[in-house]
Amino acid sequence: MEKRPLTNSNTPSTSFKDIPIKLARESKSNNISAVNLPSLHKSRTQVTFEGKERKPQPLSKSKNPSFHSFATRSGNFLFPEEKAKKKTPGKISSMSSNSSILEHIHTPPLKFRQTLKTLIHNFGRDSYNAFFRQPVFLNTLLIDGKIDKSSISTIIPFIMAERMYEFINNMTTEMSIHSSLSACHSVQEVENILPKIIKFNKVLIWEKPLGSDFLISQTLREIVPINRSIVGYCAQKKKKVITDDPAMCSGFDIDYDLPILRGTVSMALLPVISDFGDLVAVIHFIDLLDNLGNPIPISQYVKHLLKATRDLIKIQIYNYETNSPKLTIDLVYVLQMSNCETFEIIIQKMLDFLKKYFDCEGADIFEYDFNRRRLIRLVDNVEFTEARAGLSYLPLIKDEPIFVAQSLQMGFARSKIDRLFTNNSALTNYYKINDIKYVFTLRSKWMLPSFLTEDLMKLNDISKILCFCIQNAKLYRTQKTEIDGLVRNNELVKVLGKALTSYIDHASEKWNIFRNAVKEVFGAENCFVCSFDGIQMHFHPTEITCKFDDCIAGQAFNYQELTEYKRKEGEDFPELYLKLGIEELNRSVAFHFFDDGKIKGSIEMINPTSEIIDQEGQNILGIICSMIHPF
Repeated sequence: MEKRPLTNSNTPSTSFKDIPIKLARESKSNNISAVNLPSLHKSRTQVTFEGKERKPQPLSKSKNPSFHSFATRSGNFLFPEEKAKKKTPGKISSMSSNSSILEHIHTPPLKFRQTLKTLIHNFGRDSYNAFFRQPVFLNTLLIDGKIDKSSISTIIPFIMAERMYEFINNMTTEMSIHSSLSACHSVQEVENILPKIIKFNKVLIWEKPLGSDFLISQTLREIVPINRSIVGYCAQKKKKVITDDPAMCSGFDIDYDLPILRGTVSMALLPVISDFGDLVAVIHFIDLLDNLGNPIPISQYVKHLLKATRDLIKIQIYNYETNSPKLTIDLVYVLQMSNCETFEIIIQKMLDFLKKYFDCEGADIFEYDFNRRRLIRLVDNVEFTEARAGLSYLPLIKDEPIFVAQSLQMGFARSKIDRLFTNNSALTNYYKINDIKYVFTLRSKWMLPSFLTEDLMKLNDISKILCFCIQNAKLYRTQKTEIDGLVRNNELVKVLGKALTSYIDHASEKWNIFRNAVKEVFGAENCFVCSFDGIQMHFHPTEITCKFDDCIAGQAFNYQELTEYKRKEGEDFPELYLKLGIEELNRSVAFHFFDDGKIKGSIEMINPTSEIIDQEGQNILGIICSMIHPF
């Protein structure tokens, strides 16, 4: 029987070059959404689509052994069996009608992240299989931000019926992951949502605070050193760990890993690396489950899906430039703190605010004295050397924030102020405003063994406001001190003028003038002017004497300093004051005074109401005492 030719004399021969043009015509005539067919010249695999009733059909009728086909609802795919030849870089060979188009096509490797756009542009057998090996839809959402419906309608006709369920399941899963994680703003939300979508028994996120050597899980409220456990091994190497037997993995530690991974069948660890190359977290997937809830190994598709999920979590949670923690504070309240009465009250309110805002039990604010290399605690003006300051001094030395975890020996020397709480976790950092360095130290994080990177970001945001409040409070204190000093000086001048006028006009006896002046200056009930005869102190205007070392008047005269006596509860009434006729004694204050540049004697006041015995008031009383010539 004569073999029927592939084409007649009136029909031009069909070569590989004509196939894309032919397919475009046929798909258009049959209302089939066609692929971007001219791009087939860039694919390694030539794909030919044929309708069942279309003529001519030269390739199918020729029984060409170099092709094989598989059927879909819309037609057949024809694939050449021969392998593509490697091209020499820089050389482009001409295409002839007898050579395969595959020799002139280059497709990016599957390690390249495939999206709907790249797959349709280079559609072929490898592209078809990529739908079941890679999360194409999640990659498309990550890169393009949306999925074009026309792209899906283009791909669906080429999906075989037996794989259609897998295709739809993958698509819905990936779109659910993107929509759910895009609505998450915290680690806890991610850990709650992911196991419901990807069917893992448990998902944990281990965070690594900046500059620390440990990782912390907020869910488990546990920490692991970076040099121990599988999680620490993944963090150190910055490489993923996917295994069916965690006990055989490098870094497995019985103390840290066994309580978490007991009975685990499959596990995946994926590091989250910031744009600056720093590790910020490790995502821990434990036990992939099937539809019946039985643990199964992690497939190749799930591995790629976890990588894409990790990238989405990084964008949503750990992109600190765009997703920095939102300030939830009342700025008006913070600014009003600098308008309190005293500087110490302002600092105390700031400390109370820090403890409430960061959920911790203790907080300290220090000012660094560069000349003396000391920290001054602002709430009480106590000075701390490097040894006594402990952890609070470290940011100045290392020039970076310091995280300290509970119950871990971090190599840092803790001082007495670092051991005030049972949970000795701490976060400390310094901030420089107008050439002044302020150190903020937070202690004992509530319900967690360590502070988080999020706490550091919040402290960075609020620190400038607090530093300016501190400087505003210091300026306010300085101005208030100056104003109070001017008011005080005016009052003292009035007292001096009144006493001088009364003495010149003989309006009152000199002792009454002096006692009235003492009462107006310091609010004392009574007073005595004391002189020293070489052995004893004489209390004028009385005849009572006392050894100089047995009374505060003698001590003030001898040591030339302010001396104070407070009677304790239950203490016997001093005999000296009984002789002086004092019926009630709570407090007594004595200070020396000068006359002609020499120490003349001392003045003792009984029960002064003024808490501060300032030097200006002492000078005015000394002038009045010299004026009235008490002895």
